Amino acid sequence: MNQTKWIERRNANPQARIRLFCYPHAGGAASAFQTWQQSMPETVEVCPVQPPGRWARYHESPFRRVEPAAASFVEAIESLSDLPFVFFGHSLGALVMFEATRLLEAGGGQRPRACVVGARGAPHVDAGRPARGIVADDECLLAWVTERYGQIPGFDDPGVRELFLPVLRADLEAFAHYAFAPAPPLATPLFAFSGDADKAVRAEDLNAWREHTTGSFEATVLPGDHFFVHDQRSGFLARLAELLEKLTIDHES
Repeated sequence: MNQTKWIERRNANPQARIRLFCYPHAGGAASAFQTWQQSMPETVEVCPVQPPGRWARYHESPFRRVEPAAASFVEAIESLSDLPFVFFGHSLGALVMFEATRLLEAGGGQRPRACVVGARGAPHVDAGRPARGIVADDECLLAWVTERYGQIPGFDDPGVRELFLPVLRADLEAFAHYAFAPAPPLATPLFAFSGDADKAVRAEDLNAWREHTTGSFEATVLPGDHFFVHDQRSGFLARLAELLEKLTIDHES
């Protein structure tokens, strides 16, 4: 099976019967998901997504729009579609994975068994996005991020800031410029999660994901802030593991 630079897989799981592709939040990287494998059933292979512009892909230009990021990702994982798969996207990653699901459905080929989104309101909702002018100014950008998501770890170090600020800016530019294009709803089931202390996601905006699928839909609010998916106290990984196990059984029955 071919490897792709988009996926940071430490070791392939020969027992896997389903793959989970995980796309990070704005400024995030595949490293955010490297410990998730240990929380999943043995039939699941976690495939952390590494967008361009970070770590081993540091010398590649990061995407500044959601749609081309989704298209490039879909092309990159073609060699990994020999098993059923599920998409997970966190915050900005939720929009990328939603658009990737749309592309796969439109292409008529294999589509994900489900699209799981976290810490993001429905794609047609503009609430929570940065104004385009904010993204262009370093101090405004950092103040906007800190106000909504808290202090960025390490950004008080000029070296760290110089390294990661361009990626954060590119991702937030993609977020600011995203324009939902109306289309028929997905057939793929959607599962939306948020944290109850997340200032960026209102309950009604999470529930609005329902409009974007004719398949199964669930909206779940868990304890935690915008980064609840990485907080063990939220119980998110246990919920995700249960969902993946169910999707695997349903596919094989």
